[in-house]
Amino acid sequence: MSESIRRPPRKSVVGRPRPGQYLLAGFVSGFLAGVALIALTSWYSSYHGSPELMPFRYVASLAQGPTGIPTHTLWIGMAVHSVLSALLGLVFAIFTSWIRSASLVALAGLVFGAAVYIVDFQILARVVTQFSAFRTVDQPFMASVHLVFGAVLAVLVLLGARRDAGLRPYYATETERRTEV
Repeated sequence: MSESIRRPPRKSVVGRPRPGQYLLAGFVSGFLAGVALIALTSWYSSYHGSPELMPFRYVASLAQGPTGIPTHTLWIGMAVHSVLSALLGLVFAIFTSWIRSASLVALAGLVFGAAVYIVDFQILARVVTQFSAFRTVDQPFMASVHLVFGAVLAVLVLLGARRDAGLRPYYATETERRTEV
């Protein structure tokens, strides 16, 4: 193919990252938001006198059932939590890739975090045996930490997708945008 016919590389439309950039950002952001969530729950667990790795035992029960093998529980819990967090980040990125407003993506993150909490701790915990351990945890704390998960996820998806696309970050006001240029 001659040089004159070859198309230039495809760029983002109207300064938006391409869908693939959102997917990668969602996957990585989900993992990192999951790290924030598990760090908060581990801190909370140790603050209230339980082992700081207890949250991993709850998560491991998803794969092992309510009575897991104690020697492998920590590693299974880490693996399950990491994979689920990354996949949830991917789902979030798919659903928010069309939203053009950073504040709406942040709001969507809070709604997404609340939805994850409701599905996992209120619906599945009552219906599926593997989720039964989730009924024994502090529900208000878990609701709030899942809101934090959603907020962290939204911010990281926004920052990651725009950075991967080589775009400038979102600005709060038009004045900030004009002063940088």
